[in-house]
Amino acid sequence: MKMMAIDPGDVHCGWALFEDGQCYKVGTFIPEDLLNMVTDMLADGDIDVLVVEEYRLYPDKAKTQSYSDFPTVETIGALKYLARTRGILIVMQPAAAKRPATGFASAMKIPMLSYQKGQSRHAKDAELHGIYWTQCERKRGYQ
Repeated sequence: MKMMAIDPGDVHCGWALFEDGQCYKVGTFIPEDLLNMVTDMLADGDIDVLVVEEYRLYPDKAKTQSYSDFPTVETIGALKYLARTRGILIVMQPAAAKRPATGFASAMKIPMLSYQKGQSRHAKDAELHGIYWTQCERKRGYQ
């Protein structure tokens, strides 16, 4: 099974590619380049599942988002559209999933590609979302 995990952001989006539960590539793109990559990979049949960090506007952050056009939400909407129009499973995960994934990766000594020099926080978060889904959630019934 091929899966792509995504940590969307306003300016940078992290992504991680997994095959058979193993991460083999991570990186960061601007939203437009990420959407182009996902479009191409879906067209080529290179992705079976998209795992995306969901967006929540928490009350303590609402003031800083005043007058925002919410580019992160737009990116998530485009990802949902791309996946659904191609019959690809899209899984939305809360940001909180990164915490247990970090503990699991540490306990199981899973080498994290995103810890390499030059990788962004968004790439790390995408990889953690992928680890969470492949090691925790998928076992609960997604296939």
